[in-house]
Amino acid sequence: MGSPYRSIDDFLAAFATTMDLLPTPWGFKDAVSQHLYMNTAIRLYTATPKNYSLEGKKITNFPRAGATVLMNSASTMRKPKLWKAA
Repeated sequence: MGSPYRSIDDFLAAFATTMDLLPTPWGFKDAVSQHLYMNTAIRLYTATPKNYSLEGKKITNFPRAGATVLMNSASTMRKPKLWKAA
């Protein structure tokens, strides 16, 4: 059975849309801690404006309120483990 998604971008868009419905704050960052995506719950928690373009920005580049909250909670955030193929 084939995938209903034409590309990984289609899959990620559908995944993010689905996960956005959860009330739990979450987001994606790349290997050098640049933000790629934040859901609505974490934007509200950090007071990050809805129209603020966060892609590729680090915490220190965020508007003051959001940066303060994120820096204070950075030590409690879980870092994902990278899986290596066996």
